Amino acid sequence: MRKPIIYLVSALILLSFQTAYSLKEEEKENVRKQISSVKAWQLTEDLDLSEEQAQALFPTQKAYEDRNKELGEQREAIEEKLDKLLQAEEKDKDLIKEKMARLKEIDEQTRANKDQFQGKLAKILTVEQQAKYQLFDKKFDTKLRRMIREIQKEDLQVKTREGTRSYDTSRQEISNAGKKKQPQRSQERRDTSEVSKSKKKSTSEDRNSSKAKSSRTKESSGNRSSRKKESSNRSSSRENGSSTEKSSRSQRN
Repeated sequence: MRKPIIYLVSALILLSFQTAYSLKEEEKENVRKQISSVKAWQLTEDLDLSEEQAQALFPTQKAYEDRNKELGEQREAIEEKLDKLLQAEEKDKDLIKEKMARLKEIDEQTRANKDQFQGKLAKILTVEQQAKYQLFDKKFDTKLRRMIREIQKEDLQVKTREGTRSYDTSRQEISNAGKKKQPQRSQERRDTSEVSKSKKKSTSEDRNSSKAKSSRTKESSGNRSSRKKESSNRSSSRENGSSTEKSSRSQRN
């Protein structure tokens, strides 16, 4: 039981993404046939059909479904024409009434088709089987939706585990790459430290040299000033002596 249902679920999921995957019409029809086959198998099991009942039921059911499909397509085409008539600037009331009457006729044919099918079911199935048949579609759809959610959940869990493993692998690769680069970074830090020390030493030497130069400049400037002052004093002394001598000579005369 599990395998046919899983197969059907896979087919339904494929149909739900038919637009995204651009399935051809032939492929869509094959999926529908597969769904119909599994549904028939499930119906046989749920209703406990005998071989004779199954041989009578499924052709009758197929004829009913084909007729319903045909009427549904006719109704859809008439609805499109009716919509265009209503959107036209000039409304053709007679044609609109005609299309509405045709829709009513199709609805009546749909109900008649269902009534005929129900009458044929009564001749094939027991009362209990007829009741189970009425509930089958709803229960079957509910079961499918539940299984689809379970499959999607399992798929999500698998993808999550794969994503986690991929993340852990990436982290490990990054860690290994970091370990390989660590000696190189250590050497780079040592080289940077040595360059920094060399720069500091050079800066310190430049400062000392600048201070020594400044000191020598100040000392040289002081010596020149002292020599100028001494020269000035000697010149003043000579001038004073000469003046004194002249005064003494003048007094003697």
